[in-house]
Parts: sequence; structure tokens; C-alpha cells
Amino acid sequence: MMTENIILVGENIFDDVKDQFLKFSKAKIFSLNYLSHKMLEKQNIDHEIGDQLLSDSDFSMIDNFTNNLTKNWFLNNDIQDKLKFESINLGSLIQPEFYQYLLDFVSQIVQVTKILENRTYDNVIAFTKINHFISELCNKNNISCRLIQSNHSTQLSLDNYKLKFNLFNIPLSIKISRKNYLKIKNIFEKIILKLKNKKNFDNNKKSILLFEFNIENYEDLLNSFSDLNKNILFLNTRRPTIWNFRTFKIMSDKKYSVINLQNFQQFTSTKISIESEKLKNKLKKLWNSKSLLNELFSFNSLTFWPDLENSFINICNERFSESISQILLFKEFLSRTNISTILLWAEPSPEEQELIGLAKSKKINIVYLQHAMAGMEDAFKPQGNLVSHLAHDSQCDKLAVWGEPAKKYGLTHNSTKNIFVTGSPRHDKFFNHNNFSQKKYVLFATTKPNPLFSKTLTTDSISNFLSFITETCTIFSNLPQKNLILKPHPTPVNTLDVVKIAEKIDSNISITYDSNVLKLLQNCEFLITTNNSTIALEAMMLNKPVISLQTESLALTENVAKYNALLSVSNKEDIKKSVETLFYDKKFKEELLKNAKNYLDDFFSNQGTSSKFLTKLINQD
Repeated sequence: MMTENIILVGENIFDDVKDQFLKFSKAKIFSLNYLSHKMLEKQNIDHEIGDQLLSDSDFSMIDNFTNNLTKNWFLNNDIQDKLKFESINLGSLIQPEFYQYLLDFVSQIVQVTKILENRTYDNVIAFTKINHFISELCNKNNISCRLIQSNHSTQLSLDNYKLKFNLFNIPLSIKISRKNYLKIKNIFEKIILKLKNKKNFDNNKKSILLFEFNIENYEDLLNSFSDLNKNILFLNTRRPTIWNFRTFKIMSDKKYSVINLQNFQQFTSTKISIESEKLKNKLKKLWNSKSLLNELFSFNSLTFWPDLENSFINICNERFSESISQILLFKEFLSRTNISTILLWAEPSPEEQELIGLAKSKKINIVYLQHAMAGMEDAFKPQGNLVSHLAHDSQCDKLAVWGEPAKKYGLTHNSTKNIFVTGSPRHDKFFNHNNFSQKKYVLFATTKPNPLFSKTLTTDSISNFLSFITETCTIFSNLPQKNLILKPHPTPVNTLDVVKIAEKIDSNISITYDSNVLKLLQNCEFLITTNNSTIALEAMMLNKPVISLQTESLALTENVAKYNALLSVSNKEDIKKSVETLFYDKKFKEELLKNAKNYLDDFFSNQGTSSKFLTKLINQD
């Protein structure tokens, strides 16, 4: 039987829009993402879930299409000349964020195409971010279409931050815009540097620059650097180098210099204004190239550029202007210092890309330091350009990796052949730590669904992820003699609020944003985490058993799971049994810890001494 009306919902539902929906009481309604599903559910509106229609081949196509568009749009011959500045293509700088932003657009486009194919509807009512595309598709199929205007987000993921911290053991999370965050960060850093900075800089010496480092994680490396006859400089454009009492104390005891990039503004302000105006004129010409952009941003010959246009233009205008300023500040800084080596722990982020581009022109040696578990599975290869992945060709001169498996993988898949096994300097303190602590609680360190794959961002996938969080908190609420501490992932852009879930289930569950992972793990009985987060490895280093809630099938293919170095739980119903096993089955725990040690021995070289090996490598330059 033919359905006369169909309603497509890809945005949040408000009361005035709900009233319009009631006019079509017999319509079939589809949600097109997790948030629209939850809003419809909250409004008690019956609906079907659009992404349940997608197959594995659809998900692969969505990911590939999104990635290809993300990394190629700015390479178009008619576009790249307008975006080149200091030999850097400004469009390349927003790839990781733009991919995540675009992924939901493309997913909704494919869902709508699937919903309307081989079906006949009299009317389509659309409340989505892709209304123009839906209109084009309906016109092509001779379907009447009514569009309800939506105000979808015009921001990338890092346009807003969540500042998370504990104040007198009270967990606080404050949302703040990127612009205001950077203003506060610069003011704060200037004040701190006036208190701290001494004349520790010798212009006659070469300098090593550590970029975007959390010095709290690398104290052993700093101690190792103290023997070098070089200036050690720290430059952070995102998080302040000194941001709490612990980091202030670390830096107060060291003869190192912290750089505030804004101090070079006095030398570049005029040029920044001139170049920003030039960019503005170039972008204006680009945005007027309607036919080019309509063709470039299209799917199956139907354009979705009008859906993307306003948000994309705002994003590019703001971010590219910001990059012009930062590139000129970087350039001024590099011209006034004798940098011999730059040490990075990330590569695809815009700030790193800006610095790498300028450093290359000055032939400064760049060393990339592996900082997290390296995905060595085929599924991660296509998105390697979006993360610091060994399968992606690096622009750095040297790669310092944790162990021989990472080196072997990198040599096989990466054009950079200067790969060195140093071990992990950030984990020296874990390997050297003598764990004689009391076992006071279970630590539950959550991550978030993998943002690189459309399949892990479906309504069912996110709901499944949150159901594992809910079940775990519920289990411990029924174990009053066992304390659970929840540590949400430190990312500033996580939109899934696991804290609210925990507080709703049991107000006695403790919440912490404490960044001192060593201390948290030292005092726990065992760790529960999700999808093999790096904190699982840190727990193993302290001889702590680990449960990993494997809400994504990819997690089971990773080496740490194959080694049985942690207890993988892929069914929600098995969480309680797994928790009880780690509480009461001593023999099983011993076997689990034995497997964990085997994994660490195979994948981590120079355990406890890697800072010395990295220092030796850097000192060769």
C-alpha cells in the first residue's frame, strides 16, 4: 500500500515544528541521525530509523566519498591558487574537522536516496540540513516536496570547547567558544609566563622545540633533556603549557623557556591585516564560482552545495583568516630562533600542518613521536590522513615509535623510512613505578564512538555504546561495597554526556576529570574502559587487570584484544559476569596479567628508559 506522505527529520525538533508534523498524522517519519532520533523519541513521535537501511557497502561508500571530497576539494585547479599562502594550501588545514562535519551530510544524503529509491510517495516533507538536495531528488523522481527550514550547526567540532576540571572534588564542565577560549588562554599564559619565565635562552645555542606537549605526561623526557647543550622551548597554541600547579612546579624546576606566540604580534600585525584582506578578496571570488562549487559538492549528479554553502563559507572565512595570522606568527618566531629540531606528537591538526610547512622551507628537522596505540588494521588505512596513523605518508623527517611491530608496519606502509624504535617516553614513569597502593575503587574510563566511520556513528551504534555505559553504572549501583569512579574522555568536544547517565543512575558514583592518570590507576583495583583506549595499556603497565567494553567490532581486531591482554566484553549481558570474574577469580586475573605482560613486551621497547633513547636520537641533529 502506498504511503501518501513521508517526513524526513535530520535536525532537532521544536514545538512549532512538531505542530506542523501533526498536520500529516498518517505520514511515515524517518530520523536521519542519532540526535534527531532522540528528539523524536523525546516528543513521543513514532518513527523509523533511516540509517538502519544502510548496508556495509553503503557505509564504506559514505566514508570513502566523504574522505575523497575532504582531501581533494582544495586541490581543484581553479581553487588551490586562491588558497595558497606561504606555500601552504589553507584548505588542507581543516581536513580532520571538515571530514567529521561532512560525514553527517553525506550519511543523510545516502539515507534519503535509499528511502526514496524504488518507492512511491505523494509528498515528502523535509526538516533536514540537506533540504536542497532532497528537493532536487524529488524533482528528479516527480515527487511533491515541502521543505521546513532548519537552523543546523555552522561550526566545526573544535569551534566550541568543554573545559573539564575538578574544583574541591566537584567535577565541573564549562562550554566555551573557541574564540573566547583562545583569548582566555593567551591572557592566562601571559600572566603565568611573567611569573615563571627567566632568561634561560641562549641565542648562541641551537634549540629544540616541543610543540603542543602536555608536560605533565613527559616529565621524564624533560629530565633527560637537561643534559643537552641546547635550548629547550615549549610552544602550545591550544592548551597552555603551564595550566595547573603541577605543571607550574615542573617548569619552575627546569631551565626551559615557554613561548607565547602572541608576543610576536607586534612584528606582524600590519602584514596580518594586509594578507587577511587579500585572502578575503580571493575567497569572495571563490564563493562566487557557483557552477564550480555546485559540481564539486554533488552526489550522483545532484548538488548539495546550497545546503553546505552558508556554513562552509563561514567556517572557511573564519578558519583561513585565523591560519593567515598564525602562519605569519610562526614564521616570525622561526626567523628569530635557531631551531634545529621540532618534536611533535600529532601531525594532521592545522597548527601542526602550519608549523611543518614553514619548518620544511627552513630545513628544520621534524620528529614525530607516537603518543597513542597505533591502529595496524586495514580498516584504519583509508582514514590515515585524518589521524596520526603509520599507514599515512608522514611529512616528518623521523618517526619515533613504541616498538618493533610499529616500525615494521610503518616501513611497509609509509614512504618515510626513517623510523626509529625509541619506546614511549610518556610511559617511562608507568614502567618505573612501584605499585604498592591500596585497591580503593574500580576506575571506569570512557572514550567515545569512533568519529572516523559512519557505521560507528549510526543511531544503533551510539545507542549500543551508551547502553554499555548505562549497564556498567547500574551494576555498580547494586554493589554498594564496591566504589566506581567515572573518568570521561578528556576530549574537549565530546557531545555524549556520560556524566549525566551516571548521575541519573546513582548519585554516589564519583566523577573525576583528574588528568593524573598514574595516580588514578595506581589506586584502582582494576580498570574498565571502552574499545581498547590507550589508558588500558597504562593500566597493564601498573599490573592492573583491564575490562574493555568492545562496542565496535573493529576493537576486536586490534592486537591488544588478539593477545587476550584484556578482558573483551562485546555483549552487554556479559558485563556483570566479567566484573565478578575480576573481583573474585584470582587464577583468571593472573592469566590475564600474564597475557598483558606478553603484549607489552612485544609492543613496547626500552621500557622505563625510552626518554634516554629519544634524547639520543634528537641529539644527533
